[in-house]
Amino acid sequence: MGDRALVLFKNQDTVSPTVYLHWKGSDVPLFIFQLGKLMADRKNDVSYAAARFIGLAHETIPGNLSLGVMETPVELREAVLGNDVEVIADFSHGDFGVVVVDTATFSWRAYGRHLTH
Repeated sequence: MGDRALVLFKNQDTVSPTVYLHWKGSDVPLFIFQLGKLMADRKNDVSYAAARFIGLAHETIPGNLSLGVMETPVELREAVLGNDVEVIADFSHGDFGVVVVDTATFSWRAYGRHLTH
């Protein structure tokens, strides 16, 4: 079906819109590593982290498909802030699941599928 992942960025009280990758889910750890270096002097900025992540992904995805941004549903936003593992995993589209990135440290956790640290 694809190499899908949903990626969200958070700080202590904010969650970004959801970034959808159809073909680059397996590259999410590399994108996050690059993002951490890029955002090293701008920690906890959820909006800018999400935007720069999209830019990194966009550079590797040709055409006008396979990369999207959508409003994060309230239930998912609350689950991310409350670390409700089951609810977060339920939002997975499959493949590489839901990846939540903490913008304080650029550490991440995957829920629902293949990605692991």
